[in-house]
Amino acid sequence: MNQINFIKRAFRLLRKINISEAYRPRYRLLEIFKEEDDKFTALIQLINKNVTFYAKPEDILADDKFVDSLSPRDVRTLTYLGYLEINQPTYKLLAQRFTENNSNIFVVKKRGDNKPLIKTAAEINQEAEILLNMSAHDARAIGYALATSEINQEKEEKNIIKRELESK
Repeated sequence: MNQINFIKRAFRLLRKINISEAYRPRYRLLEIFKEEDDKFTALIQLINKNVTFYAKPEDILADDKFVDSLSPRDVRTLTYLGYLEINQPTYKLLAQRFTENNSNIFVVKKRGDNKPLIKTAAEINQEAEILLNMSAHDARAIGYALATSEINQEKEEKNIIKRELESK
């Protein structure tokens, strides 16, 4: 009987050791907000406390001790946000305006800048950096506007030449 009790006590002791050494995160990711400047902010809670605070995902991931005190799922979520931030286009098309002389004016915003750029389609076409660093949808809109204005200009030139030939 003594040996059975000893084995039971040893198993209980081993269970207690495993439970006490099990990983327990100290912080919990509650919510993620996207701010006006397209940056993310995370709401973090101290587990078993009613203490919350806001932090930027890049600041959290830069601190090894902080990362070690989060659950693997929360770390995965924050890492995915970082991935989205890196792969987001640098330039974004905000608005397009048609002018009287058939040229298009675009309002383009560079990520991180507060002041938008106001340029024509031809000016944007001259700056390859802008086109290469914006979404395909936005670049296509600019290309379409540029092609349309060139077609209209070509039609006007043809009509002028046609009128000159008819008047002779």
